[in-house]
Formats: sequence, C-alpha cells, structure tokens
Amino acid sequence: MGGKKGDKGPGLVTKLVRLVVVLVVLAVLVEFGGRLGASVAAERAIVGTGRAASADVTVGAQPWRPALVPTLAGRPLDQVSAELTDVKVEYLTIDSATYQLDDVQLSYRFSTRPVTIGSIGSGSVRLELSAGSLAAVLGTPVEVADGQVLVGRDRVPARLAVADGLLQVDAAGQEFTPLPVDDPDLLMCPPAVSVEGDRVVLSCTGNRLPALLARALDPPDTGGTPGGPTNLGPPNSVTVPSTTAPYPDGAQPPG
Repeated sequence: MGGKKGDKGPGLVTKLVRLVVVLVVLAVLVEFGGRLGASVAAERAIVGTGRAASADVTVGAQPWRPALVPTLAGRPLDQVSAELTDVKVEYLTIDSATYQLDDVQLSYRFSTRPVTIGSIGSGSVRLELSAGSLAAVLGTPVEVADGQVLVGRDRVPARLAVADGLLQVDAAGQEFTPLPVDDPDLLMCPPAVSVEGDRVVLSCTGNRLPALLARALDPPDTGGTPGGPTNLGPPNSVTVPSTTAPYPDGAQPPG
C-alpha cells in the first residue's frame, strides 16, 4: 500500500526538465503575448489621434525569432514595422505611410511608464500620395500614371522636387504653393521625392524616431491621465513662402 519505502519522488533530472518546460512556456507567453499586446496598443494609440484611418503595427522582424524576450537582457528590439492609411497632416492627406524601425532600444522599469524607447539604430519611411490627394491640395486636376505627374486640364507634365523641407511642384513655369513635407512627426529624415506608377512617393532612411510612432510606442507620462499631444501638423519652425496659388476653399498656407 502506498509507495515503496525507498521512493523519494521525482529525481533531480526530472525536476530540472519540468523547470525548463515552465521557463520555456513563460518565455513563449511573454514573447507572443507581449507582441500582440504591444501591437494592438500601438494601433489603437495611432488611430486614437484621429490622424490616421487605420494602423497595422508588427513587433519583431520574424514571427519565429524571439524579439521581446532578448530585450529583457538589454538587447535592442530587432524591428518594429507599421503601415498607416489616410494620414491627415494640415492640408495634405497621405494615402499610406509605411515604416520600418530597426534596433529599437528599450528600457524597462517599474513605474507608470514601464517601457520607454531610448533610440533606434536606423529606420526607413515611405509616404505615398495619390493623384486625388495632390489635386485636393493643389486645387487643380492631377493625373499620376507611368511615373509621370500631369496637372491641369491640359495635362501639363510637372516637375517635383524637395528643397528645404518643401515639396515643390512646377508645371511649364507655373509654380504651386510649396508643401511642407519634412515633418519630424512623420519622418526620421529629410525625404526625397519620386514617382512610381500611379503614386508620388516621399521616402528616406535615418535614425530619428518619428514623434507619431514615439507617442504610440512610448506614451508620455501624464500622471495617470490618459492622452497626450495629438497634433501631427508641420512644426512651427517650418514656414511656407507666400505665393499667389491658393489652397482649396480659400484657406491660406500655415506660417
């Protein structure tokens, strides 16, 4: 009846195996649960600003490779990517914004801000503008096709350039109001402009954490009060030269 007198329960090896299994299960829960929780929280924070219609945030470069667990030992998070749609910035609507942040340095502590972002190793951003978005801000018909931008009812080819943080559109000598595009809230670097298919693309690589993502991934400490800054417009330091080309609805450019 009962166990033998010599039985002493599971051996040391069995206990170690059980401990390893428990640790692995905990690591998996932290890794994948943490990824899902961080992604959902960031998406809600971005959309909650009212400046983007939708957001899709992915934590980790690969689903099968640990990303969050190594950060507990002080290693940087390998990658965070995000895709936003219909981002509103002052007079301009960005149809889509795609980000990739590499080597994101995180810090953990017991406070109202348990996770903070220190810096990123590098990052890239791609902002896409459709013909409709450009037409709305330029106040004239716009067609983007085959890598070319045509403006006006006569479909005059336009030349696009970025200088001093402003997107300049010039068609047969007709200049439109320059648009501020080097916005640290959206970008980590001064962008270059190109035309790809039916989209105008602003893109760059740099190591500045865009404020929009910083607020979503590392919300400010408000003493327990939810919320924070939500204005995604160009900073006050960016001014737009006055021209005779008006914005739609008679609005005037900022500055």
